[in-house]
Parts: sequence; structure tokens; C-alpha cells
Amino acid sequence: MKKILLLLLGLTCFIGNAQTVESVKSASKTKSKEVAAEAQQKKKEANAKVETVKADSKATAKEAAADAKKKKEKAEAKAESVKADAKIKKEKAEAKAETVKSDTKAATKDATAEVKQEKKKVVTKAAENSDGTVTVKGYTRKDGTVVKGYTRKAPKKS
Repeated sequence: MKKILLLLLGLTCFIGNAQTVESVKSASKTKSKEVAAEAQQKKKEANAKVETVKADSKATAKEAAADAKKKKEKAEAKAESVKADAKIKKEKAEAKAETVKSDTKAATKDATAEVKQEKKKVVTKAAENSDGTVTVKGYTRKDGTVVKGYTRKAPKKS
């Protein structure tokens, strides 16, 4: 009887263990499903974050491209403005140079006319004396040399 009781007790333990194993398997399957569902959810969230980052990145790239385009256009406009200003200054300088050139020509013409008049005035004036000599008045040569007045023989009359 003791043996039967022990056998029954062992059998009961075995059946209890089998039920425990089944419940552990069932719990394990449930837990596996929960973990898989949680992993799937985290994967979806990660993919959503990746898409958000991609969208933000595209938007940032578009903004940077737009900013770069605006800066380029602004620089080109400034370059055109500087070029136009330089052209205007060049034209003004050329006009001024032309004015100076014409003024210089006019001044040279006037100076040449004055020199010609002075040459006419600086003709040597000599007065013949009764003793056959000539008194020559002082004058200034073209090279700037000053010649004092003097007396010389009168030229021979032919």
C-alpha cells in the first residue's frame, strides 16, 4: 500500500508537473506574442522617426538651396551694380580727359600765338649814329640769354 500511495503521489506530481509545463508553454507563447507585438510596434515607431528625419532633411536641404540661390542672385545684382558704377566712372573720366585735352590744345594755341607776337616785338632795334656806328639795344634770345646793349660799326651800304 505504501508503494501504491507513493506511486499515486508520484503520478500526481507528474500530472501536476505536466500541467505546469503546459501552462509555462502557454505563458511563454503569450509572452513571445507580446514581445513580438512590442518589437513590431517599436519597429513602426523607428520607421516613422526615420521618415520624419528624412522629411526634415529634405525641407532643410530645400531651404538651404533657396538661401544659396538668394545669396547668389544678390551677389550677381551687386556685381552688376558695381559694374554699372565702374562704367559710369570710366565715362566721366574719359569725358574729363577729353575736356582737359581740348583745354590743353586751346592753351597751347594761345601760348603759341603769344610767342609769335613777342617775337615780332623783339626785332633788334638799331639806331645809326652820325659817326658811322650803330647802337644796338639790349634784348633776350629765344634760349633765355640776356644780351646787353652795345655799339658797333654800321653795315656797309651797297
